[in-house]
Amino acid sequence: MDERWEAVRDRIRSELETLGLPEALVISEPPAYGPVPRTVWWQFWRSSKPEQLPGVFVQFGQFWAEDLMCEFVGSTVIGGSYPMSAQQHEQLRQLGWLTPEDPQYREAIGKGVPNYAMRPHPVEVERVSAIAAESLSLFVADPTVLAYERVS
Repeated sequence: MDERWEAVRDRIRSELETLGLPEALVISEPPAYGPVPRTVWWQFWRSSKPEQLPGVFVQFGQFWAEDLMCEFVGSTVIGGSYPMSAQQHEQLRQLGWLTPEDPQYREAIGKGVPNYAMRPHPVEVERVSAIAAESLSLFVADPTVLAYERVS
């Protein structure tokens, strides 16, 4: 991991160490949009706004003490919306992310959300920060474009 991604890892660690209850942290790339749909004059009711494309994100939620829920954008491989290769899917699995077909997934995140997930017990902020930064680095070329947002 180069020094730019080490800085991301350190920022994630710092953010997680100060995460309140209940609070969430979302780290994402800027939104990307598809082409503007073509319409003809008799289709005036159709939207001429471009569709927002799925983007990469990692999010953390701390809703109880000593509990941290972690999610990474879901791949189309597992029923999510973000297109990624089988190799990228395997890289995320090797980093420790669970998928909906894993028995531990329901315990980690519940059901119905096709994202990668983990819920480490005990919470290991250093390890989780490293996994999150490494995961983001697989998809985002420039870490300076990442947005950090806290939600309470």
